[in-house]
Amino acid sequence: DMKDSFPGYYPLANDQMKAFLSEAIIVFDVNALLDLFRIEENQAKTVLDVLKNGKISKRLWIPYDVAWLYHKQMNTEIMNQINNVNSALSYLKFSKDIISNSKSYPFLPADKKTNLEALVLDLNEFCTGQKEVLINQLKTSMVKADLGLLFHDKIGSPYSDAELENIYKEGNLRFSKLVPPGYMPCEISDSRMKYHDLIIWKQILAYAKAKHKDIILVTGKIKEDWYYVVKDEEVVPRQEMINEFMSITGKRYYSFSLSRFITKCREDLDIPVLGYELLVNDLKEKIQFASVQQDLSLDNQI
Repeated sequence: DMKDSFPGYYPLANDQMKAFLSEAIIVFDVNALLDLFRIEENQAKTVLDVLKNGKISKRLWIPYDVAWLYHKQMNTEIMNQINNVNSALSYLKFSKDIISNSKSYPFLPADKKTNLEALVLDLNEFCTGQKEVLINQLKTSMVKADLGLLFHDKIGSPYSDAELENIYKEGNLRFSKLVPPGYMPCEISDSRMKYHDLIIWKQILAYAKAKHKDIILVTGKIKEDWYYVVKDEEVVPRQEMINEFMSITGKRYYSFSLSRFITKCREDLDIPVLGYELLVNDLKEKIQFASVQQDLSLDNQI
């Protein structure tokens, strides 16, 4: 029937959604994993506690190329955060120096100048403390250790070079026709990076087919070759992907941003989330591209 042929256009009923969230294999993309290095350590711990929950942990899985790129980029991500702290510190010093100059505006009253100097000193100490934490993370990180344990036996098999070459060829064809995912212009010349999204999509399809399982993909970025944005806020997976998934695996695919996934865990699976409001707000993706398919039915939102 029509629903079976084009599942992307038909929403799941409420009871089906609950079952789907409770039973599907949960896959993380690289950005969702790296987001745990972009938020405060105690917030990362909260997300990790959700993943360690018995309702989630045994259903986690990642494609080989997610693990490959994650290991390639995790220290770079920590270095980026250290650079952010260094920038903040140099701007603070710069601001203080400008204001302390006695022969130019702004002329601050002595008490304000004292307050500013005390604040800069305080922030300097605070940021230096954060930098120490980050530098230690390069050596030993709770996030690295926990992710290592959570996914240690839940990683897919790698593709051979010949299989990768075939995907690059197929990717070239798909991208020229704007078939999602991964067709967004990419300046990278390294083929494995350039076709990364398609490689992990293929690995997810193969795994779902072999295991005969539904899949939830948790992503760290909202990109228009993975999602439709409706009314600038609501985000739904691309229907073409839901349909391709069903036609190849006979199973259901859906995807969420990391912040939406945390919300679903709390609301639908009753998993406790510490400091929920702030965490979800800090994880929220800034949606930076134009809305498409404004009239798309919102009931497709799980």
